[in-house]
Amino acid sequence: MRNIDFILDLPADLVENIVNKLPLKSLLRFQVTCKGWGTLFKENRFIYAHLESSHKYPSFLHARDSSKIWMLENFDPSPLYFKLFDFRGEHIRGMSACDGLIFFNTFSRKIATWNCNLEVTGWLANREYMSINDWYSLGRTRDMIYKVLRFNIFDRYDDDDCVDYTPEAEVYNVSSRRWKSVEMAETWNLYRHKFFVVSLRGNSFRLAYWFESNEDESTAGLSCFQGNKISLLYQKLREYTELWVTNRVRDEDQVSAWKKLFIITIAHPLIDHPSTYFANLNNITIFSEEVTADDDDVHINLMKISQSGVEQTEVQRYKHSHSCAPSKSCVYFQSLVPVPVEFDFNKQI
Repeated sequence: MRNIDFILDLPADLVENIVNKLPLKSLLRFQVTCKGWGTLFKENRFIYAHLESSHKYPSFLHARDSSKIWMLENFDPSPLYFKLFDFRGEHIRGMSACDGLIFFNTFSRKIATWNCNLEVTGWLANREYMSINDWYSLGRTRDMIYKVLRFNIFDRYDDDDCVDYTPEAEVYNVSSRRWKSVEMAETWNLYRHKFFVVSLRGNSFRLAYWFESNEDESTAGLSCFQGNKISLLYQKLREYTELWVTNRVRDEDQVSAWKKLFIITIAHPLIDHPSTYFANLNNITIFSEEVTADDDDVHINLMKISQSGVEQTEVQRYKHSHSCAPSKSCVYFQSLVPVPVEFDFNKQI
């Protein structure tokens, strides 16, 4: 209490600068104690400034057992793994995160976004011709209008054998509630079996081209880096792992340059593909799952690799089930960003 009283005696702009750098859980506790600051925490200016600071506190989201979402945080020294929510009746097909909003689609052809910290879920209205083969990501424009990208790399009617099908893409403007067709490069189809996406400052990034003629010889993944860059992890069998980073990404900017940050040449295990990871200047922390030889259990592991060596920590085990949807994972940064009001908040789960 003394610390809070001391902070509140400071000038308002200095207090704002201090609380802006707090982890979200600490910020929410501060909000409960100091209710007079509640208005500030609802201002877009503060919300998105705090979002920039949140990149110092990464966590992993893990969707498993079809409908349950778990969080893994506090990577070092004692990882904390706990269940966030169970979307009972919905089997999660894909999951990503943008601005602290968790965005997912389901096998029942529904689309939703969720802020687990504010405990708010919004659903998009069902539309005709949605496919389980659709992939989605969430982004926003510079003027804070959120948009949904949908693209289908098989066919609209769920027929994976339709070899002559041309990939298609649409963008949904959340503000106007309208879908619009967009051109889709044919090269996107090259990477269709290993889809994953990462969002930074409202932009969505994905791999649309594979580096090797034999995809089984390497693994790759994308992640945010230092809050304003994109990183690429690339592992060539067990020979080496490289980390590449982009130029600084600003709102609606294009990635224009890559540079190799470091290469790890010591022996280390194969990385899951696609990989979910978080990197800093000299090491990479990777979320991975390993099915036991008897196919009964799944081990959830954290692996940290650097030139100094490899550290692997088993976080938890759970029963392996072929009847459940495949698990999903992504890097997540907690935020105060609200679910857009245009989503439907009335669906019961």
